[in-house]
Amino acid sequence: EPVCATFLGRLIRFVESANGIAIIRVKSTTRSGNIVVTADMNGLQSGTTNVLTIPGQKAKLVCFADPASINSDGVSISTISAKITDANGNVIITAIDQVMFNISGYGTWSDGNVGPRQSSAAGGIATIKTKSTNQSGNFTVTANATGLTGSTVTVVTTAGAPVKLLSNASLSSIIANGTSVSTITIMLVDAANNVVVTATNTVTLNISGQGTWLDNS
Repeated sequence: EPVCATFLGRLIRFVESANGIAIIRVKSTTRSGNIVVTADMNGLQSGTTNVLTIPGQKAKLVCFADPASINSDGVSISTISAKITDANGNVIITAIDQVMFNISGYGTWSDGNVGPRQSSAAGGIATIKTKSTNQSGNFTVTANATGLTGSTVTVVTTAGAPVKLLSNASLSSIIANGTSVSTITIMLVDAANNVVVTATNTVTLNISGQGTWLDNS
């Protein structure tokens, strides 16, 4: 068996040669790419061997969104990509499958429609552009292709910067008896009236007419 050691973070094997030949076997990981083996010996020119590791059979779709979060302004775009991969997630760059996309939630395709859309893969990846609506929340895109396990990705749509205040009363009419209460809620919203949930601004309130604050101040 070869002797094993680690040097500068690299796995080193020491192999005794026999009849002028040293032999060692290598094994792939689950990622496609290259295996590079370099042979060194004092006083001799180094030798390098490359072994290509390639994807297995087509097995599934893997979706991702770029970006994964956009403003809920009705114009922001996120590109959805569906990678055709083997069971270990390696992209099969020769794949040209037809991928069917469906969308649900607070989003549309880039042209504003929401019906199913088909896209042909190129280099093993099918893409489609999505667009936010004026409502914050999220939307989900599902990709399917014949003979492959489908995939889903969610895009978060967030409110923009606060530009105004909206307020409402829990009760718009109360009895004038000195004890009836209505709760006033003030919302910091963006241009599309989405509540900016990250806002922590201090709101100044004034009262006038036939009412006081609950503590009678």
